Amino acid sequence: MFHKIKKLFFYTFILFFTFFNYSLAKEKMYYCIEIEKTGFAPKENFKRYGYNTERFKAKIDFENNFYSSKDRSDSITNCRRMVGTFSHIMQCHTIYGTMFAINTKNLRFAVTDLIGINGSDDLVLSHGTCEEF
Repeated sequence: MFHKIKKLFFYTFILFFTFFNYSLAKEKMYYCIEIEKTGFAPKENFKRYGYNTERFKAKIDFENNFYSSKDRSDSITNCRRMVGTFSHIMQCHTIYGTMFAINTKNLRFAVTDLIGINGSDDLVLSHGTCEEF
């Protein structure tokens, strides 16, 4: 009988810590602010412009390399870590030419919007910082 209770306790313990670790890895909400934003207008022979900076919310999970921002229309992304000494940088790409890169140590980010190379939308680059919401 004691052996069955010990076995039950062991499996309960394993299940608890598996669930506990999963709950810690869920995405968190961040509030991100662009500091500067610049770009080029293809319709005007790639004339350079300054753009209004934006603020946006984003769900980020650094453990599972996940980023999503409905405010920026970046709800479907594919994220990966850089390699070697840059492994603290997470890069996320959309299927339509946007890339969001964030430094997981200091929460500084950069965003590029490159769909404009098709000739219609502007090519835009911005940088800023995020903080946990």
